[in-house]
Amino acid sequence: MRCHVCGAQSAYAPEHRHVKVGLCETHIKHYMDSLERSDALRGLDPDESGVVEPI
Repeated sequence: MRCHVCGAQSAYAPEHRHVKVGLCETHIKHYMDSLERSDALRGLDPDESGVVEPI
């Protein structure tokens, strides 16, 4: 799988509702840092948030 942002080899493939998105190491860190600084995850049910699994 390839990173949907830059096309590099994916290190992770987060899945939510049966949709997988490839992310390289650089872009998964970028997105996780952005989420950590925001309130975007507040109120999400952990059972419905999906799982980030290494490929």
